[in-house]
Amino acid sequence: MEQLNSSAATFNISSTPGDPSPASWASIKLVSVVVVSICFLLGVPGNIAVIILKPNWQHLSSLSQSLMLNLAISDLICLLPLPLWIYTFVKGWTLGLVACKLLAYFMYCSLYSSLLTVTVLSVQRPP
Repeated sequence: MEQLNSSAATFNISSTPGDPSPASWASIKLVSVVVVSICFLLGVPGNIAVIILKPNWQHLSSLSQSLMLNLAISDLICLLPLPLWIYTFVKGWTLGLVACKLLAYFMYCSLYSSLLTVTVLSVQRPP
């Protein structure tokens, strides 16, 4: 029994069965970084194109046009800080508490703005 306790202490085996191993944390971080990177690489150019080109908006009402523009801008505001989040996934947060709270505040505001804009777009019907 003594030998079993010393071998468990040597290999740093966790006594709780629910703790994930460091290898699984690394794979979770890698998947998160890849997904967030894809969102950034596809979302930013797409929203910039919607803002600049305004494709086929001639047949929409002025309210629908302004809602679509609002949606593209709020999505862009949500997507622009993603490289900072990717850096945080890899290295950890180094910018302090105030910057963390400000960034989270802007992210949540833009997410709620996007959600409410999509809701208004779905409720608003063209005449």
